[in-house]
Amino acid sequence: MEKNPEIQFRSPEEIKCYQEERLTQTLTYLQAHSKFYQRMFEEHHIDINQIKKIEDLQQIPVTTKTDLQLHNDDFICVDKEQIIDYVTTSGTLGDPVTFVLTSEDLDRLSYNEYLSFTTTGCSKKDILQLMTTIDRRFMAGLAYYMGARELGMGVIRVGNGIPELQWDTIRRIHPTCGMVVPSFLIKLIEFAEKNHIDHNACSMQKCICIGEALRNQEFQLNTLGQKIHDKWPALQLYSTYASTEMQSSFTECSEFHGGHLQPELIIVEFLDDNNRPVAEGEAGEVTITTLGVEGMPLLRFKTGDICYHHTEPCACGRNTIRLSSILGRKGQMIKYKGTTLYPPALFDILDNIPSVKNYIIEVYTNELGTDEILIRIGSENRSEGFAKEIKDLFRSKVRVAPSINFESAEYIAKIQMKKLILFLFLSTSLFCFGQGKSALKDIQSIKFYGVDYSQAKVFGADESPIQFKDAFRRINELFITEAKKYNVGKQLKKEVTEISLDAVNQVNENINLAELMTTKREYSLSKEQIKAAIEALPIQKTPGVGMVFIAQFLDKSNNRGTYEVVFFNTETKEIIEEWITDGKARGFGLRNYWAGSVYSALKKL
Repeated sequence: MEKNPEIQFRSPEEIKCYQEERLTQTLTYLQAHSKFYQRMFEEHHIDINQIKKIEDLQQIPVTTKTDLQLHNDDFICVDKEQIIDYVTTSGTLGDPVTFVLTSEDLDRLSYNEYLSFTTTGCSKKDILQLMTTIDRRFMAGLAYYMGARELGMGVIRVGNGIPELQWDTIRRIHPTCGMVVPSFLIKLIEFAEKNHIDHNACSMQKCICIGEALRNQEFQLNTLGQKIHDKWPALQLYSTYASTEMQSSFTECSEFHGGHLQPELIIVEFLDDNNRPVAEGEAGEVTITTLGVEGMPLLRFKTGDICYHHTEPCACGRNTIRLSSILGRKGQMIKYKGTTLYPPALFDILDNIPSVKNYIIEVYTNELGTDEILIRIGSENRSEGFAKEIKDLFRSKVRVAPSINFESAEYIAKIQMKKLILFLFLSTSLFCFGQGKSALKDIQSIKFYGVDYSQAKVFGADESPIQFKDAFRRINELFITEAKKYNVGKQLKKEVTEISLDAVNQVNENINLAELMTTKREYSLSKEQIKAAIEALPIQKTPGVGMVFIAQFLDKSNNRGTYEVVFFNTETKEIIEEWITDGKARGFGLRNYWAGSVYSALKKL
């Protein structure tokens, strides 16, 4: 690949011009090799020859994690014979997404880490102690090793954990630099203090930290960073932020004022909820376009990470964009020990363990400011062997092992109080209740009533209200005519005893067309509106559990439909539980386009 390490020191204008040249090459490559982007360009009538500037990227729809999950293979741009390495990352629906890398991609990855190491001041005189895994289909550990090799550093592949082995390695080989999750440094310090090791007098001079933030938005050490510094003041702490999807990283220099962009490898945008660029000083979602990737390049990919960005020149001499520490994750995404997790993945594991009767998952911020996950499990089997079995299962499925506490099933049920599938966000805590083992545990079958559009609002669309009304009827027909694709029972793992569309067709027929379209960019249903919609459904009052999608906001500007999923007692119309979800709109024609959002939302059940 083309290497130009000096570009980061050029003027902002030169950097932008250089990136725009690389962008043209990337668009041409996607047009020729990517099935997903070929389809996107065609559906949205995008002429890549008109995309000349970084600002022109706003003409192109964003790519999401759901896109990767639903169309994984369509992103692959090379023949199987060219693939050298396979890695995985979690997707929004729980199942992993496979990324493929060619020999050129591995060279690019190596070069990225070379740049990352040099940004922190490392040289070939250093010896790197790698305290992260290099296996389990992770990209990161392999990247660090290859980058150190390209720089010429010596590397000690110790792996994660085992403080005794880490200190023995430091004593024997005298490494000068570590690659580590920062909270593990606390464990190293505690081990050193307990075993009378003078950690401040050891060979380790700096650590490049992954997975957890060290600084706040003012670039001051946060609680975790300060605690490490207080105990180990001789150790320099550098942060780096990366993801499998971007195949590059943002790394702090010795000024410690944010992670530097590598302009040869990536273009970054910072977008609001409507996919519009945010101004400097405003929080935005990190959205990336990879440059020079062969296997699976991405265009305007929304990472889910929220941060600030800075454009003023850095005192180190670099003139690249810098990222703050990550403020948080979009939606329900959890970052745990450097690994991205999604609630459905956790649910799937626990729901398939027969001895687990019920559970509560607690995600909270500890006193160090890092995420912790505690799973309270209701089970008759409370042995250490069973706990180890569960942790091993988590390691094999999502590559991390949360803390496990056993309780009685009755106690868990009391804590739950109200049976929910939603996450309940509190100030510093987040509780989620297990899908399929809580509110739906005793429900064996459901009656499905389709999509109720009576409360919906449409934003940014060109079609008329009467055209939408017709489309609503035809979308619901898909649950009959394409039952295999729109299979509610399969997604819920419940028997669907009845699919009856008469009720929603009737309420949809009575939609007030004058109120269907809206000029407001946001719209949500109140609990009262949801309850009223269920009450208004003209269904026969017979015993059972009914389910309906209540359409909320059809946002053409964001290519997304938002829906309320509601389970209710068909005899009393009492709501058993409900939660909000959304789906990416796609397809040809009005019906297929919004049916795409229903299908996408359905896959999240």
